[in-house]
Amino acid sequence: MPPDAVSSRRERSAHFDSDRKHGRQLPSVSCLAMSIRVRKFIGTVLLFALVIVWALIAMALAQTPVIHNNVAASIAYYVIVGIGWVLPAMPIVAWMSRRDRNSADRNPTNFRV
Repeated sequence: MPPDAVSSRRERSAHFDSDRKHGRQLPSVSCLAMSIRVRKFIGTVLLFALVIVWALIAMALAQTPVIHNNVAASIAYYVIVGIGWVLPAMPIVAWMSRRDRNSADRNPTNFRV
C-alpha cells in the first residue's frame, strides 16, 4: 500500500475521532436508507424481470412431452405455473410497500403514499 494512502486513512480516522470528541453526529444509517419511491422503482423492475423470466421458463417447460401430450397434465401445469410466480413476488412486494422510518415527517396528513 502506498504511504500516501496510509497517511490519508490516518487523517480520516483522526478527523472522525475529533468529531466524536466534539459531540458532532456522524451520518446515521437512516439517512442512507432508501426512500419508498426508490424501493418501488427497484421492485417494479424486479417484478417485471421476474414475470418475463418466469414466463420464458414456463413456456420452455411446457414443451416437454409429458405436459405437451397430456391434456390433464397441461391444465394442471398451467394452473400451478400461472399462480406460482406469486410466491417469489410476495417478498418483493412486501419490501416495496414497507413504510419509511421517518414517513410521519414527510407526510403530515398521514395518508398512505
